Amino acid sequence: MCGQQAARVKRLTKAAEERDKLARAAGGRHYKTAEKVAARAGVIAAKRRVTACLRWHVHEAGVPSLEWGFDQDVLDAEAKADGWYALITPLPAEQAYPHRS
Repeated sequence: MCGQQAARVKRLTKAAEERDKLARAAGGRHYKTAEKVAARAGVIAAKRRVTACLRWHVHEAGVPSLEWGFDQDVLDAEAKADGWYALITPLPAEQAYPHRS
């Protein structure tokens, strides 16, 4: 497992743990309204850097509840970029082309 993949797994795991905890607490003492649940869900997504791949919805009928999941297409696209790094150079494109010696 490469470093990028390991970091992604760690981010997703921590986000899932926090989302599960929030889903259990939705409608409880601290998250009585759909707005509070949604606000906390947004904080978790930003903190764990999973905003691009996290899909969630707060149901407002009666007691608020949270439904969430990860977008597998986004995760697959991220995985395809593992091991690639962008480099910035002041060289013109014709001089920056990777040459082998």
